[in-house]
Amino acid sequence: MPYPQNLPLLTRATDSWHSWAQFRAERLRNKRYTYGRQWDDPVSTPSGTMSEGELLREEGGIPLSSNMVRRTVRNVTGVWRGNFEYPRPLDNTPEQRQLNALLKTNMRLNHAAELYARTLEEFLISGLAIHRKWHGFRGGVAASWTDSVTPDTFFMDSDASDFRGWDIRLIGQIHTLDFDTLLSRFSSDAESATALTALYGTRSGEMCRVLEVWHRVSRPPVMPGLPPGERWMWCYLTPDGHVLAEGETPYAHGEHPYVVKAYPYIDGEVHSFVSDIIDQQRLINRLVSLYDRVLRASAKGVLLFPEHALPPGADLREVAEQWSRADGVIMYTAKAGMPAPQQTGGLSAAPGITDLLTLQMKMMEDISGVNSALQGKLESSSTSGTLYERQTRNALTSIRDLTATFDHFLTLSQAKDLSNLRQWGN
Repeated sequence: MPYPQNLPLLTRATDSWHSWAQFRAERLRNKRYTYGRQWDDPVSTPSGTMSEGELLREEGGIPLSSNMVRRTVRNVTGVWRGNFEYPRPLDNTPEQRQLNALLKTNMRLNHAAELYARTLEEFLISGLAIHRKWHGFRGGVAASWTDSVTPDTFFMDSDASDFRGWDIRLIGQIHTLDFDTLLSRFSSDAESATALTALYGTRSGEMCRVLEVWHRVSRPPVMPGLPPGERWMWCYLTPDGHVLAEGETPYAHGEHPYVVKAYPYIDGEVHSFVSDIIDQQRLINRLVSLYDRVLRASAKGVLLFPEHALPPGADLREVAEQWSRADGVIMYTAKAGMPAPQQTGGLSAAPGITDLLTLQMKMMEDISGVNSALQGKLESSSTSGTLYERQTRNALTSIRDLTATFDHFLTLSQAKDLSNLRQWGN
């Protein structure tokens, strides 16, 4: 059979994939809060599990959101993008100037400014930034190309804990290819095409999963007496472990093609920027919804409807539905000496809610480090330029560790680009 199985490698890859399950669930939640679906957290009720938004609607409320998370992410991304610069030569030698010009051209081909900004957005949401480097033709142009890898398809060692990535021994991702692309990449003749068709049981146009796995293996010492070395091997696997293709790394840098940066990755844990401010966002949403509910109740008041005034065949629920409408009409039976239905209550200022909202928004700024100065807002018209500059500098200090970590990721990314360009030329 042209495609033998490698079950041990498949098991390692599968274990690594499952070890990141909690991270993927947390990333999905962070993404929901960033892009506005902030009432989707599940809650248990006597009638079963439902979202917080569904529960609030059942209780007569309206799930409202004031998306401060998205604003905060945009501010950090905007500040970083405003300071983005293309790399400069390490020195003024002709060789360095030529390499720098080559790298700049390659970055422009990859639309680096946009690529890096969206990668930073992912980094803020999930705490993980991933690029995959390869050299070849795209659109008829040969270059070192960068693919942005979503963490939803990515995996690496479950026991890796070095925040520099030096102890990674297995890394990869899951690709989804249509069957025709699969055949063109991994079959060389009619026999292998038939074998692939039997393995996947699919037809032209249908989608297939392929695991790309890079793993580090020991190699014999170059000379007697020296310690054994290591090398990176690549392998493409079917979901049941059949090897579609494999080999040793073709890259001059001797590594896998991925560039990965997790934050902060202490003891192998990822804690994103967005996860720190979700609790404040939840409190803000609850206060906004509560404020809306108080205002609606205050505007309508409470309807006092005498039982004897209910027309024959009518239902109080129909009366309540009509009363809740702005143009509702309520029919009742009038009787001499008996009071008519009436509304009671008055406007309420919802005391304390606005103060709590202000407090939570201030706490979100304190926790995220993105204060009014970083947002380009003056606290008062009398703020001097010197004070504003100092406030902005202090605000940048609060997120400097985060942005410096991302800049280090870009340095590693550009280093692999430069290695590929040196190896294969422009």
